[in-house]
Amino acid sequence: MRYAQTISRWAIVLVWFVIIMTFLFIPRIRQTFKPTPSKSITLYTWTDYISPEVVAQFEKETGIQVYLSYFETNEELFAKIQYTKGEGYDLLIPSGYMIPSFIEDDLLKKIDKSKLNFWGRLQSNLINPYFDPGNNYSIPFCSDFWCIAYDKRFYTQTPKASWDIIFNNTTGAPKVGMTNDARESILLTAKYLFGTINDLGRTQIKELSQFLRDQKPRVAAYTDLRADYLIASGTAQAAVSQTSFIIRAMWDNPEIGLIIPRKTFVLIDSLVIPKTSQKEELVYQFINYLYRPDVIKYHWQQYSTIPTTSDSFVKEILSPYGIIDLNWKNISFMRSNLSNETINKIWLDLKSY
Repeated sequence: MRYAQTISRWAIVLVWFVIIMTFLFIPRIRQTFKPTPSKSITLYTWTDYISPEVVAQFEKETGIQVYLSYFETNEELFAKIQYTKGEGYDLLIPSGYMIPSFIEDDLLKKIDKSKLNFWGRLQSNLINPYFDPGNNYSIPFCSDFWCIAYDKRFYTQTPKASWDIIFNNTTGAPKVGMTNDARESILLTAKYLFGTINDLGRTQIKELSQFLRDQKPRVAAYTDLRADYLIASGTAQAAVSQTSFIIRAMWDNPEIGLIIPRKTFVLIDSLVIPKTSQKEELVYQFINYLYRPDVIKYHWQQYSTIPTTSDSFVKEILSPYGIIDLNWKNISFMRSNLSNETINKIWLDLKSY
């Protein structure tokens, strides 16, 4: 009798548990089985690149639903698209250096420039890049430059636009911040030491490794996204970062300054279309929308995304930061034949030192 009563009680508990859980998860269940609208595209992007408000306005204007999905690294993006062959995605935003891998694996559609209403407005310095000659597969969406953030409370006058402030252990800042990306830190250092990031011999690699060891006592932190904190907190007097990150930080922290060394690197993140996408017409509508002046301005105001167009208003918003005055003869891509094995060896040696 007691056994039967116990089973009965547990059955009642189980029934109520199922009822409660079903009630709680009905919205998610409905969403899971909700049919995808016929007019929809899926964008796989970095965070802080495409504003949900911008997407909502596009959906309102066109009736095309845009689903946003996010990745954290280029390697994560490539692995996902390589594994799925791009199924389920209609537009991607990889960094330039990763695009050759997509092309080699035949994962991208060719760009139909006749469907783009903004191509003539793109900056000439940002088209026809080494990673996609002729822009057959990619459209430059935003650019960035390696730069130096500095503490205006420490440097009462703007420092010389040189990497000395980071790499010179005698005259440079007492404490500095370095990027925590092995490839980027090592190539920036190689460019400073040797004026090139290619064809480095054993002697140069040994010198590079020792140089990073010698710099390490001055490094307050190796970090990618906290350069502004290092400066604002007084932990470091200068830090390596990217212009878009520092410009955004400057809007809230007047003590942070920005210099772009004369010889620096440019980065380009581009729009590409997976080969498996069957929604090209919708995708091109969205791409043209992203390059509308009002949308470009909004993304700049929200994320300090550096535009790739040569519109007059772009020149106005970028002029205060020295970006318009850059001499492109001194700017290059981080294109190096230094092997990943060598980079990892130098980096592990540095971190364990």
